[in-house]
Amino acid sequence: MLRTRALLTLMVVLGALGLSAPALASPPIAQIIGGSAAAAGAAPYAVEIQATSGPSTYFCTGSLIAPQFVLTAGHCTFDDTGTPIPVAGYRIRIGVSDWTTNPTVRTVTAVSLHPAFNPNTLQGDVAVLKLDQVAQAGTSVIPLATSADAALYAAGQPATAMGWGITANGAASIPNVLQTGTVAVQANATCNSSGAGLSFRPSYDMCTAAPSFVPAACHGDSGGPLVATTATGPVQIGVVSYGTSGTCALGPDFFTRASSIQAWAASVAAGAPITTPFVPPYAAPAATLALSADGVVATFSDAPDPATLLTGFIASLTNAAGVVVASQPLSPSATTASFPAVQPGSYTVGVVADYTEGTSAAGTSAAVVLAPPANTVRPSIKGTGRVGSTLSCQPGTWVWPGAATLTALWLRNGASTGVVTQGYRVREADAGAKLACQVLLRASTGPTATATSAALQATEKLAVRTRPRLTGSHAVGARLVCSAGAWKHTGSLRLSYAWLRDGKAITGAAARKARRTIAAGDAGHRLTCRVKAKTAGQSASATSSAVKATA
Repeated sequence: MLRTRALLTLMVVLGALGLSAPALASPPIAQIIGGSAAAAGAAPYAVEIQATSGPSTYFCTGSLIAPQFVLTAGHCTFDDTGTPIPVAGYRIRIGVSDWTTNPTVRTVTAVSLHPAFNPNTLQGDVAVLKLDQVAQAGTSVIPLATSADAALYAAGQPATAMGWGITANGAASIPNVLQTGTVAVQANATCNSSGAGLSFRPSYDMCTAAPSFVPAACHGDSGGPLVATTATGPVQIGVVSYGTSGTCALGPDFFTRASSIQAWAASVAAGAPITTPFVPPYAAPAATLALSADGVVATFSDAPDPATLLTGFIASLTNAAGVVVASQPLSPSATTASFPAVQPGSYTVGVVADYTEGTSAAGTSAAVVLAPPANTVRPSIKGTGRVGSTLSCQPGTWVWPGAATLTALWLRNGASTGVVTQGYRVREADAGAKLACQVLLRASTGPTATATSAALQATEKLAVRTRPRLTGSHAVGARLVCSAGAWKHTGSLRLSYAWLRDGKAITGAAARKARRTIAAGDAGHRLTCRVKAKTAGQSASATSSAVKATA
């Protein structure tokens, strides 16, 4: 059967052939339209199912998953009134592609419906039929896909649908030979938007389509296997469930995802059915982190598990103490999350996926470290340090990738002057003190770092306070003494002397001493001495009052 909402079940009313869909919800249909006849022995696991309830006989397809167990659609176990078909009503043809060529016929002793089966939504649309005897030689079982076979459900993967369903819309009978057709697995988003009328649940559902929707399943193909070819042989990845509309080949065909019910089916075959439906968990991607200025950017792969339909992500930034400092919701198509302007420290990002079946565990990244601000070349002072001059604080070199401000605080002998500017005018009170500038870097997010320049001694401007003066006799042969006078200065002072006669410098070594013996040639001339002072890169000079030498 394939339902509409088309259930792909074929019903034949005894005495007159006709099509009818079991009245489970009016979901969507199953046979292989546009397929081809399977060669003898090509699918030894395929079985044809007849089930009688009241005056009607129903046709479905199934697959042998264990020597004594057949997997089919859950809706194939109900008649068109929604009444369970009696166990004694089943006849299972096994071991042949052409069901008219002496097939093995088995009866059914037990029917197990999946615990999540919902006749209105067709979620969990599978059942396991226990045969009265194990299958004979010539048959084989087909393995069901497991949660490890996610790659088989990727969009575009080829698969083969098969069944004994009708081969044309309106056909009144099923074909004798098993029909097969190659189709392609469709993306969950495509299935979800196909308009089949049922709530698409990727944890249980999947869909396929071929170009122009042919080949396609139709009435009688319900319960049939969707088979993928792998390196180790055929694997059943789906069970025919329903079609897009009451008319076949007008849209995608829908299947129960075999990996979702594999554990349950195995338990039934082992005699220990489970009651908790298996929902394939979503494995959230682990992000790769990188620093971007003073922020963190997480990049992750948007590769959703085929068994889910993503509704979005949540990315959370966690510090080294395990505290979530920021989080943001993201769209299902997102592949990055940005956390700008964070504090220095070690961070990880956890990505959690929201999907139709719940919320995943977090995929957590490796840590990335944002180092605190640091000074690599210390500040320096440009200028002489002389009282009255202006010094400039050069900030040095800093390492910090984000926005920041730099301020300079001037220090006098290590204590704050209260002056916070790049330039500083040296004051009288600074004379003899050591001046330094301390640079503060303040990041836009709050962290700070400081560094201090080497100290520069402030010096007073060199100037004469009291002029030099001459003492002693003025007569020829007498000794005049030049006192240096008093000087305004900081630090040591070096003095040199020069004698002048009538304002012109006298040559000779004796003219460069603080004392001078008045020579005969000085008589009648005016003598003065000039004192030159030097200290800390400064120099100044002053000249004494004149005296007239006498004979």
